[in-house]
Amino acid sequence: MTFPAPRIPEQPRRPTLEGSVAVRAGRRLSFAEYGSPRGPAIVWMHGTPGARRQIPVDARAYAEEAGVRIIGIDRPGIGSSTPHVYANVLDWTADLGLLLDALAVDTLRVIGLSGGGPYALAAGAALPERGEGVGVLGESHRPGARTRRRAGSSSSRCARPRYWPRAGCRWGWRSPGPSVR
Repeated sequence: MTFPAPRIPEQPRRPTLEGSVAVRAGRRLSFAEYGSPRGPAIVWMHGTPGARRQIPVDARAYAEEAGVRIIGIDRPGIGSSTPHVYANVLDWTADLGLLLDALAVDTLRVIGLSGGGPYALAAGAALPERGEGVGVLGESHRPGARTRRRAGSSSSRCARPRYWPRAGCRWGWRSPGPSVR
């Protein structure tokens, strides 16, 4: 009796370029590129948790086939990027602009997955002359959305977005502090 050869799953494609770029105040932002180094740029903002290599294997393959350049960026404090707390998410876009300059990216599209959604939206708002589109996938909480305390919760820090009442603490969402209503 003979058995068919086992199918070995395709390994994730490795980045075509990976490194970090100096930004303001001696900090660094790390990145990983997939696909064509000269193709149209798509900046991928990873989810939480996640990192610069969180780009789906199918998207990596598509980037190679279609001649697209996908750039995954580690948010501050993740992977090899220097930890930093910005005054607000728009302040981060100045560092993004420096990274894009270093990688010779003039125009881009931005995709944010989950926790990367606010960063993608901020990039679209702060860099309109460079941005050609913004996409947000699976954003769990709208920026600036009001939250409220979960009914019957003993934790004053447990919150859920008002627009999605069945979601909440069971997924680990936390409010910004005691001012939650």
